[in-house]
Amino acid sequence: MLEDLTAFKTCLMFRDIKLSIKEFPFKTPLKTAKHTFKKRRVIYLYCTPASYKYPIVSECSFLEGLDPHTQSIESCYSHLKEISALIKNMVFNDPIASYQFLEKHSASGFCRSALDYAYWALYAKKRRLNLASIIGEKRRHTPYRQAIGLYEDPNQVS
Repeated sequence: MLEDLTAFKTCLMFRDIKLSIKEFPFKTPLKTAKHTFKKRRVIYLYCTPASYKYPIVSECSFLEGLDPHTQSIESCYSHLKEISALIKNMVFNDPIASYQFLEKHSASGFCRSALDYAYWALYAKKRRLNLASIIGEKRRHTPYRQAIGLYEDPNQVS
């Protein structure tokens, strides 16, 4: 369950946003019903918060032809550059406010998700919490040094 974000207002702002495109080949081609992909292309966003030295790195992994709003990674890249220019030095109180702004200015889910992640990561960093705890994940106890074997009687398994 998502925590109440109105309880903690903060200044979410990026003073610098840089983008780059990289290609990664698949070890074996990825096949879908309509396409066979031999490589994936990724847009990396380096979003430097106003009060931090190092950027938050976010990525937008892209398989051309799967997002109906974006024809190519180049169009997604240029759209992200436009949005980045709009939001640079813009202050949001919480990640929901940033998402609402991004939703109005971006048709592509791929483009929007990369920036959305960067805002959530910055929010978690400012709260000094991990992102999973903010969105409701509870830490699970994982037993270790315990081997589970095959038992003839299932009641013997603890």
